[in-house]
Amino acid sequence: MTSRSKAQYSPSISGKTCSCKGRSGTRADGSARPTQCWIVTGAVGGAGATTVAIELACAAAAQDESNRVCVIDLNLADGMVASYLEGEPKLDLIGLSDAPDRLDPTLLSAYVWEHETGVNLVAAPRNPDINEIVSSDLVLRLLDTVCTVYTHVIVDMPRTRQSWSKPILSGADEALVVSEFTVPSLHAAADMCREIDALRQDMEVSKLVLNRMSDSKTEFSVSRASKAIERDIGAVVRSDWKSA
Repeated sequence: MTSRSKAQYSPSISGKTCSCKGRSGTRADGSARPTQCWIVTGAVGGAGATTVAIELACAAAAQDESNRVCVIDLNLADGMVASYLEGEPKLDLIGLSDAPDRLDPTLLSAYVWEHETGVNLVAAPRNPDINEIVSSDLVLRLLDTVCTVYTHVIVDMPRTRQSWSKPILSGADEALVVSEFTVPSLHAAADMCREIDALRQDMEVSKLVLNRMSDSKTEFSVSRASKAIERDIGAVVRSDWKSA
């Protein structure tokens, strides 16, 4: 999957806002570089946003061995990144909830699980009540801290908006909305893209990603879909259904 641009994201979080200034991650060789942060969210349930997020992270890690790549699963209630990677969700959000300011790069290292590809994972155990416990300050502090450590940060975002969603969506380097090739999903994706663009104002517009496209769905079909929803299709991910 490709995108049309790669703006740089260096978030500096103050209070409950997130602005793209002043943060750099550290390469494996010790050198610093501006952090790139990508948000991935699904237009509908089951669109494949988590898979796209993981594939992006693996691609970034494979692109340059000096890249330090992290996936943050912010689907706090029912995230699946740890399950997909057969990893361990080590983040203790409840323990941190009383004192978010304690979270720094040193403490963060205790909450990180590393995949064999070199991709690091920051995820908490699934908890259906966690969104009622965790504050915006903690989630924004988490993102801020991760972005001081890693050169590439991929955030798997929930579809439903939380109190911390707007500052993250408005501050990210790229926002990807993953959709299936169905009428309801396409319209939901277009609406979500417009909502995110309104938050991002002068920043890079969000990208609509069509997932699980088969060879039988031609470029003409994609063109018609784009015209129907009045939105460019930023990328297409094809699936080899015959091999599957």
